[in-house]
Amino acid sequence: MWPTTLRRFESNGWPGERLHTVEIRYPNARDDANQAQPARSSTQRHRQALARTVERVRHLSGEPRVVRIANSRGGPAVRHFIAQGGAASVSHEILCGTPNHGVFADPAHAPGSEFNVAGAFLLSLDDAQGPGGGARSRLACAGSRCARTATTGALSPMANGSGSRVEPPT
Repeated sequence: MWPTTLRRFESNGWPGERLHTVEIRYPNARDDANQAQPARSSTQRHRQALARTVERVRHLSGEPRVVRIANSRGGPAVRHFIAQGGAASVSHEILCGTPNHGVFADPAHAPGSEFNVAGAFLLSLDDAQGPGGGARSRLACAGSRCARTATTGALSPMANGSGSRVEPPT
């Protein structure tokens, strides 16, 4: 997915050297985030991979803050990174098709799953202080048709929600 996405950005004028991806050896989530499982990664390892990539990009670009675009499981990882002190290094977060409200809600079934809205991981993200201090991280948008700025916690609708055009930087 990301090679195609990067090419779309480049075809719309974004310089390729400013586009980076997060590499995670085992991108699939564990059934229980607190239990080791072969060929799967924890929420903590996902956050650490993101933190390393953000620092590498900041170093290469000389920019103090980066824009994070995340899809699927990457969205909660970005929120986790910000909640754990990464807010100062992220100017914006754009979450596309992410399970911000979980995939299921059952405190008795798989409470350690990062996809359980009644589980500790998503509850901790929902209760975390947002960037800038007082704003909560709880997202209140339908589907993935919203963008949340990491600097203010404000929600704003995507421009038109259609097509694949990505506007180049000005």
